[in-house]
Amino acid sequence: MQRILLTGASGQLGTELQKTAPENIELLALARDELDISVPQMISNTIFQFKPTVVINAAAFTAVDQAEESPDVAERINALAPGY
Repeated sequence: MQRILLTGASGQLGTELQKTAPENIELLALARDELDISVPQMISNTIFQFKPTVVINAAAFTAVDQAEESPDVAERINALAPGY
């Protein structure tokens, strides 16, 4: 059985992916308050515990005005976190 870890579960993309997920998979869909992808140790711990076969990163910092005010946060989430 496929085990899929989905980040950004409460966002627009994450919500739609959950609606279309096949029933024959084990889906762990986590929102920002459950998994902060800008913290590498949280990602490592989650992957170690859940042992997914696939990770889908649907998390992103999309609020343009806030990203301009907090470019370091936007960079951690949109550029660095996918590499973790």
